[in-house]
Amino acid sequence: MCYTGGVGVRVIGLVVARSDMELVATLVRDPAKAGIDAGTLAGIAPVGIAAGTRLTDILNARPDCAIWVGKGWQPEELCTLLRAGINVYAPVGAWYLPGDPDFVLVEAACRAGGATLVGGGSIPGLVSDVLPLFLSGYVGRVQRIRAQQSNLIGDYPSAEQLRTGLGFGTPVPTSQPGLQPRDQRWVRHIAQSARMIAHAVGFEMGALELVSKQFAPAPRDIMLPNGLRIPEGTTAGVRWEFAAYTGSGETFYTLVKEQVAVPGLGPGWRASAAEPQWRVQIDGTPSLVCEIKPVTEGGFGQTTAELNAARAVNLVPRIVAAEPGCRSVLDFPAAVGST
Repeated sequence: MCYTGGVGVRVIGLVVARSDMELVATLVRDPAKAGIDAGTLAGIAPVGIAAGTRLTDILNARPDCAIWVGKGWQPEELCTLLRAGINVYAPVGAWYLPGDPDFVLVEAACRAGGATLVGGGSIPGLVSDVLPLFLSGYVGRVQRIRAQQSNLIGDYPSAEQLRTGLGFGTPVPTSQPGLQPRDQRWVRHIAQSARMIAHAVGFEMGALELVSKQFAPAPRDIMLPNGLRIPEGTTAGVRWEFAAYTGSGETFYTLVKEQVAVPGLGPGWRASAAEPQWRVQIDGTPSLVCEIKPVTEGGFGQTTAELNAARAVNLVPRIVAAEPGCRSVLDFPAAVGST
């Protein structure tokens, strides 16, 4: 288990509860967590695995699969695991089609170690590719795919991810000259989902662009449960809209990614917690719409962390059994849950 943030601690609990899996090592970044039992970090009974701070702690344990839920995409460390013959799940990106960033580097590491790398999560993953692909199986002559994520994310466990990944609590930009670093990361990830869909359905993949970005200011001072303070007037909601085009310039895929700290930020923004969190529409024969809304007392942010953790753990058997290389959900049967 690589890192113990909001998703990682949930992964530990799920792995420990399964009879077909065994936790053999845990990696942490915070030196204060070093040596603490993984179970204690996850809020469960001790499991006899002390957290380590070096990648060699994972290498020496020789796991069949490492679940990597670190901060973003770190190919050097992941390739070290892959070259050592350790399969890896990373909840960002697809990483499997030629032409994707780092494909040559990662594919070579997989081949050298006879290991497999698979990516996925809620986005990229569920709403950006997995759900559209599943729904497309019930549509003839697919014409266009429209996906939307609208998350009430204020109870997400990681304040750092909300601050650095979404900009919550930072000044609302007055202009956006070109793509900012976090925009580039999202373009990179969503382009992988669009490529996967194009490859599977038969669209000719051209460019993917960030066509618009909007910000919603906080109407008042907001203190989130994770300790993040969002002063009045600073960013409390962001909305990206992406579009993928065919080689001839026609739009075949759009994705709207909206994240808000609280509902009711203004006209056009999420008005209440009752609205669906994910929505996919496929135009074709027939045209279909699928909406997903978690039923939980934990809140949207916590549910998203739980969803990402469950996805990671449920994919492990598929990853271990897969052929070496950069793989995606197109390469093996759908993952299923367990009791």
